[in-house]
Amino acid sequence: PFTVSPTTTLGEIMADPRLAPFVTEMIKSFNFTGDQDSEVASAAVNAEMAAQIMAGMPLRALRSFGSFSAEQLSGLISQLNGLLAQ
Repeated sequence: PFTVSPTTTLGEIMADPRLAPFVTEMIKSFNFTGDQDSEVASAAVNAEMAAQIMAGMPLRALRSFGSFSAEQLSGLISQLNGLLAQ
């Protein structure tokens, strides 16, 4: 059975219909533009584009964003595996 680990890619997670909605909302919360008020920046990088960019990225790489601690990553993996168990 499929389980989520630090090496699971966001693309693998997005391919699972049980996990995709959760991860899509998480990706939307990331500020890829650096300027939330800029309409041009928002149009340039939307959630769908961000998801495509991040598809090959393993979950452990989320720590590179600086706002993800090891504990948060562990919690995210637990949440995702909990969704799989439902």
